[in-house]
Amino acid sequence: MPTFNGQIKALAALPGGKLVVGGEFTQVNGEAHNGIVVLDPATGAIDPSYKWNLESRNANTDVSIRSFDVQGNYLYIGGKFTHVKGSTSDTYAYSKNAARFTLNNKSVDWNWRPNFNGSLTGISANEAGTDVYASGYFSTVNGAPAFRLADLNTTDGKLARDWQWKSSHESTNP
Repeated sequence: MPTFNGQIKALAALPGGKLVVGGEFTQVNGEAHNGIVVLDPATGAIDPSYKWNLESRNANTDVSIRSFDVQGNYLYIGGKFTHVKGSTSDTYAYSKNAARFTLNNKSVDWNWRPNFNGSLTGISANEAGTDVYASGYFSTVNGAPAFRLADLNTTDGKLARDWQWKSSHESTNP
């Protein structure tokens, strides 16, 4: 049985029978794993071939993963972080609060690195592979307005459409 020193907030089944676990933790089974780890679900053992790591380089901010989605050859992650590292390089990619890993080689997708100005609570890619939807506590993505909800393209993580909506209290109370 695996042991974590913090909370688990997200789970997703990966190809090959593995389980990715995300949350607010820094240790799993006594080893350093900051917010993300891949386990064998039958034994709880850490899969050492996944060298994924997350960092938050903002002052007084801990890493937190809140959501995963597996679509095709990708794992999309959403939460609170500023940098991600895959298994193929020791270099961290700047990708604020959302990122994508390529599953066949376990690398960070350097082409898909959106920049949300707040944390994500949900992320979901459509089955067609054209859009990724995100929800959370943000008001911009890559500097463009996106209040709490965003539709991103799967090519470069930029906004796919401009969803400028008003909350119910704003639309009835000018």
